[in-house]
This record gives sequence, structure tokens and C-alpha cells, in this order.
Amino acid sequence: MKRILQVVLSFAFIVSQLVCSFAQTNQSPFKITTVSPPFVREGDRPFFQFLLTNSTKFDWTGTGHFTLNDSATKEAVDGWFFNSLGNQYFTIDPLKKDYIRFPLEIPFNFNKKAQWKFCAISKNDTLCSQGQLRILPWQYENEESSLPQSTELPIVRKKLNGVSVEELVVVQSGSLLNVEVEIQRNQYSKQFELKENLPAGISIDPESIMVKGDGNSILFEGKHLKKEGLENAHDFALKIDFSTTRIIRLTYQMRATYPGTYHVPPTELHLTDSATFITRSPVGVLTIE
Repeated sequence: MKRILQVVLSFAFIVSQLVCSFAQTNQSPFKITTVSPPFVREGDRPFFQFLLTNSTKFDWTGTGHFTLNDSATKEAVDGWFFNSLGNQYFTIDPLKKDYIRFPLEIPFNFNKKAQWKFCAISKNDTLCSQGQLRILPWQYENEESSLPQSTELPIVRKKLNGVSVEELVVVQSGSLLNVEVEIQRNQYSKQFELKENLPAGISIDPESIMVKGDGNSILFEGKHLKKEGLENAHDFALKIDFSTTRIIRLTYQMRATYPGTYHVPPTELHLTDSATFITRSPVGVLTIE
């Protein structure tokens, strides 16, 4: 009886090894890679993209299905996001890769997570990918008249590639954007915190961050920041002292990464340890093609 038991256990072990080996070697020749921003804001119009890779010598033809659900209630919210192209046909040539993209419009009053799911369905294979979309609120008016007005407060201006942020800025995906924020002290001389809000659809280079004062004196360098700390971040903050300089310039670079049209949020000045800003720059719109 003992020998029979040993034989049965040995056979079971061999079968389990064969199953594992089969699972490892029988991988799909098709692949889905998600290419979408880690966060968006209310009112943004991103493209949700998926890179389809065909490793076979034959065409990969099928339909792509993209759906959105409320993460809390699990109810479908495709109508909220204007997901009118949620079903699309695709054909990927042999040994090639290409994108399938779904235009969305992020609704207002939906500043919570949405669950998304994408499936590529063909005659002989079905591949699915899913995740969560983080949605941040948009709380700014576009009009210049909405900015705090006082001769005692600093004046904050922001430019993208040398153009005022109030102008529509259009760039190609993959290109670099040079950001310049100029802060004039006016009669303000206290210490404050600068909060730089980042648009969705971009990635920032922390080492490019530089803060200069009068006479191009260096007040801060981004090489002291950890890259991981700003990966997928939607803002960063710096403490600034106006007691020794009249004008402060913040510069940095960000790369246009995810196609779509996004709000460009303002640079905010806060009193130290205060969540309410005392003044800010105007807001704008960035389109990544």
C-alpha cells in the first residue's frame, strides 16, 4: 500500500510539472500594453490607448472592447465619459505592433476612481487588461478676473515653450515642454510655499527643476529630488523666502507623453502650512497630438 501511494504521488508530481511547463511555454503570441495617463482632471479629454503586439506570421484581426464602471457601485459609466467608440475593429500585421485608442471626456462632479477594462477579441484568442483611472477635481476658473486682486500680493506668470499659459499650446507626443514660472514680489516679503500643479498627460524630469532669484542666483536645484517621488505625481511643493530677492523664476522640463487635451493648472502660492492659496497664475490648455 505504501509503494502504491508513492507511485500515485510521483505520478501526481510529474503531471503537475507537465501542467506548469505547458503553462509557461504556451504563452499567447499577442500582447496588450496599456498607454494611458496615471491620472486626469475633470474636463480633460484624454485618449485611452492600448498597444497591440502581434508576434505571429499572420494578421491579428478582431474587435477591441473598452468599458468604464464606477469603482464603488460597479455601474457602467460609459455615457458619463462619452465613450462612444468603445467597440472598434483592429488588424495588426504580422510581426508588427500598433495602437488602438478610445477618446474620452472626463465629466465634472466625478472626482473619484473609475474602473476600466479592455478586451481584444479575435477568432482564436481573447486578451483582457483592466485597471483604475484616478480623477482629480478641477476647481479653477479660466477668467483672469477670478484671480485674487491686490497690489500687496506677488504676481505669478507661467509660460510653456515661451508662450503664455493662457494661449492654447499644441505639441507632438514625445516632445519636450519648457516651463517657466515668474513670481514678482511686489510688497510681499514673507516666506511662502510654492505649489506647482502639473497637467495630466505629461511626465516630469525632476533634475531639470531650478529656482533662481535676483542676478540668477540659484535658490534650489532639482538634482536633490528623488525621481521616484515625482513619478506619476500631479504636483510638487517648494518653500520660498522672498526676504532676499525681488523676482523668483522656477523652470523645469516635462515631456508630452499621452495624447489628449488637458487643463494646465496654475502655480499656487500658499502661506506656510496653509491649504488655501493666496494667489496663483492663470490656467491654460495643453493639447498633445
